[in-house]
Amino acid sequence: MEEILKQLENEIKSLFHKENSGHDFYHLKRTLNNALAIQEKEGGDRLIIAVSAILHDIHRIIQKETGKFCPPEDSLPKVKEILDKTNLTEEQKEKVLHCIKFHEVYNFDGSKNIVTDTETLILQDADNLDAIGAVGIGRTFSYGGAYNTIM
Repeated sequence: MEEILKQLENEIKSLFHKENSGHDFYHLKRTLNNALAIQEKEGGDRLIIAVSAILHDIHRIIQKETGKFCPPEDSLPKVKEILDKTNLTEEQKEKVLHCIKFHEVYNFDGSKNIVTDTETLILQDADNLDAIGAVGIGRTFSYGGAYNTIM
């Protein structure tokens, strides 16, 4: 797992080096650390969770490049391109793509939750944990500044 993460981190660093909206490389690392801590308590496939966490915001880079909203699902070809450089199995790649596709799908309105796998639920929680508290407040200001949002 360490070798795959190191390989992915090197690629992610170059992709996210100009990211300034609070979805930068350090957000990805915090999300990874949160996800692995949750996995220790809740279970799930540690490798799938780790890889998903480090790659979950590729859609933010596409959005920045195009200037148009990009849902996570639209980033899956780029994520797959990155995953194909690793020695993950096709089954593992599909699980990672599933986690990324659904990591922003919630049932806050009380509807049936379409996401039930442990790995995606852990990614959702880990990502959301980085959006609260002092770090979350700082990221909110970064996001607003990056998109010229009036406070």
